[in-house]
Amino acid sequence: MKTSTQCENKWKDIKRKYMETKDHNNKSGNDPKTCKFYEEIEEVLGEKPCVKPVSIASNLNKRQREVVNCKELSDSDKINEETSCSSTQNEETPPKKRKNTRIQRELQDWSAALLADAKTREEARERRHQEAIAESKAAINAYKEMMEKLIGKL
Repeated sequence: MKTSTQCENKWKDIKRKYMETKDHNNKSGNDPKTCKFYEEIEEVLGEKPCVKPVSIASNLNKRQREVVNCKELSDSDKINEETSCSSTQNEETPPKKRKNTRIQRELQDWSAALLADAKTREEARERRHQEAIAESKAAINAYKEMMEKLIGKL
């Protein structure tokens, strides 16, 4: 039996090896490398920001240069380039909808099945409870009738 600390350390080690392999494969000129559970971890973590950053620092420098270039244009160029500069400055990228991986879809399906099963069990429990209440009421009514007959004979 493994302790939670051992499991946590194992996960950290597997994730570290995956990240090293991913970084190695992303560098130009390196031959492809793989590690234990690479495909499975890729399905789970492949699009997460910890693996695939939303932005890279070098992207910021490129955007700053575009803004500076727009400011340094001469008056005649400003007229021609005004719309292109304003369009690059005001451009907003729509949020990308992430695709669910196979494992995430399976987990969602499994969760939905568990919820449906729990709902069915709850409905059955409620039905049994109502039946028990109805039986108790019927027994009480029968008891009352018998007592009334006994009292009537006295």
